[in-house]
Amino acid sequence: MNQNEFLPRFILIPYFGDKEIVGVEIGTGGGGGNVAMLMRAPNIIKLYCVDPWKHVEGAHFEAARPQEWHDLTYNAAVKRLEAYKDRTVILKMGSDEAINHTPDEIDFVWVDGNHEEEQFKRDVINWLPKVRMGGIYGGHDYQIRHIREIVTEELGWHNTGEDFTWWYIKKSKKSIMKL
Repeated sequence: MNQNEFLPRFILIPYFGDKEIVGVEIGTGGGGGNVAMLMRAPNIIKLYCVDPWKHVEGAHFEAARPQEWHDLTYNAAVKRLEAYKDRTVILKMGSDEAINHTPDEIDFVWVDGNHEEEQFKRDVINWLPKVRMGGIYGGHDYQIRHIREIVTEELGWHNTGEDFTWWYIKKSKKSIMKL
């Protein structure tokens, strides 16, 4: 089961129920994961989709791909998310900038963007204050060593699940609880 099914089915819906929620996904790519999440979690009333869709020289992961690939991927995301335009905000920018274009109190933040060690650590530190008390903070690719180490170092105990997901419930600035 991939993260786009696991997140709504085993985290968002069981925890929030049918309460209307606002979320952020850092790392939109082609938008397929966002659409899958929106389809499975109709209680998401607003999803901020963050991605710079930009080639970064010397980067790893998707950022290393040519700009033409990013342009095609961005266009695919816009097309896929068109059906959900009343529930989505596409932020074509890096997560460091996007943080200033989202509400201060967010029900969940899902980190699956730039996996470079330095950027991932900034995402963990910078976005945590945006998650409201009782909100969910998590992400993908827990199998990558530096992601696992940063999550453990910065957040302490956390849940793990299918498709290399990790998450926790924010109870105070840094305290957590199990689902």
